[in-house]
Amino acid sequence: MQVNEVGKWIEYNITFLPEILEWKKFAFLPNEAKAWEKLNFTPEQAKKWKEYGFTSQKANKWRQLKFTPTEAKEWDKYFFPPEEAKKWKNMNISAQDAIKWQKISINPENASLFRQEKINYLQVLKYLKKDIPVHYILKFIKLNISPKEITKWIEYNFTYDDIIKWKKTGFSCEEANEWIKTGFTVIFAKEWKNLNINPHYAIKFEQQGIGPTKILKYLKQGFSIDSIYKEIVLDLDKEN
Repeated sequence: MQVNEVGKWIEYNITFLPEILEWKKFAFLPNEAKAWEKLNFTPEQAKKWKEYGFTSQKANKWRQLKFTPTEAKEWDKYFFPPEEAKKWKNMNISAQDAIKWQKISINPENASLFRQEKINYLQVLKYLKKDIPVHYILKFIKLNISPKEITKWIEYNFTYDDIIKWKKTGFSCEEANEWIKTGFTVIFAKEWKNLNINPHYAIKFEQQGIGPTKILKYLKQGFSIDSIYKEIVLDLDKEN
């Protein structure tokens, strides 16, 4: 190396000859080398980051968040800022998958919940197209309630929470609507339904002060629902 060239390196406070030669080996100019060195990159580390198109400042932001040059390049390809990429990476979601979730406005935490249930972004998108809030979508999918079915429930004026309560208890929207029309809550409707009694009979029994527990006793004694209805309810109606 010529004296004037060494002088340029010295101007940037890089004075150790083996170090200068190492930077030069990777084609760094003195000012470039200093920028990387100030951020505690070795010549070899700087070379790797630079090969992937990163400046020293940008590389440092990725490295501080524990990204390798290869990982950073992948996330940067999809225009993720380091901090945002870190959130997705913490959820074990790749850049390629993250961009799909991000395009449908799903954050890393929710995306992770869906993925744990093996639900992909296309499934979620079907619900979003129906303007269903994200925090309900997972519940609906777990209960196997499709967007089309949700529309039917809404036509019967059920709220999202009502849909979940009735569906979880085993009712279709038509059944639930019949029970509600006769004045039953989901809890009492379930008790009657478990006895294979329809809303029409159930309300008649209730009006006579006969609850599910009493009906169960009759059933255990061998009575049919029709016979209980005829012998008890109709008789009481006649007396009244």
